[in-house]
Amino acid sequence: MHIFLSHWSGDRWVAKKLAEAIEGCGATTFLDCRDVDHGDDFEERIVEEAHRAEELAVLLTPHALARHYVWMEIGGFWFLRKRVVIIRYGVDAELIATNERIPILIKRSITVELNEIDDYLERVRERCRVGGYEI
Repeated sequence: MHIFLSHWSGDRWVAKKLAEAIEGCGATTFLDCRDVDHGDDFEERIVEEAHRAEELAVLLTPHALARHYVWMEIGGFWFLRKRVVIIRYGVDAELIATNERIPILIKRSITVELNEIDDYLERVRERCRVGGYEI
């Protein structure tokens, strides 16, 4: 199982820790700050990895809310009909429900607070087992 992690570049330390936790469940991850090399075509790598990944995990922070790439990645995964998981950090569920700029796709989703990430990780672990991805 391959999971694409979307995040604001200023949250890369947290995103790297999240990638490590997901990888500990048996999945692989794509994290642009770690997996895009100098000289790579950034946008091309994003598109390649979006097609390769089974799901998108979005680290949604106050700064990420204002980043076009985060919304572009969410839209791309939605268009590809792939799972989009919103992991909130510093963004409460009420803000998501009431902010008119947040798309209905996100409002309809069951989001997870980063401090309660263990349930999501257990579900990733189970999907890896069921899908035969377990390491």
